[in-house]
Amino acid sequence: QLLMLICSDPQDRTNHNRLGRGKGYYDRFLQKIPQVYKIGICFPFQLVDEIPTEETDIKMDAIMG
Repeated sequence: QLLMLICSDPQDRTNHNRLGRGKGYYDRFLQKIPQVYKIGICFPFQLVDEIPTEETDIKMDAIMG
């Protein structure tokens, strides 16, 4: 299995969503490689309880903060 580490701004610790820049670049890329295990990386102060999402947003499999 492939592993991808993704640095991002805020991430939610409950649903493993990340807050992007609103253009969907990562989401479109990640749709092309669904077999990859995605770990979102951020600073601890960037972990929040909830992030607003859209249908096209791709969740992380795990987060580290």
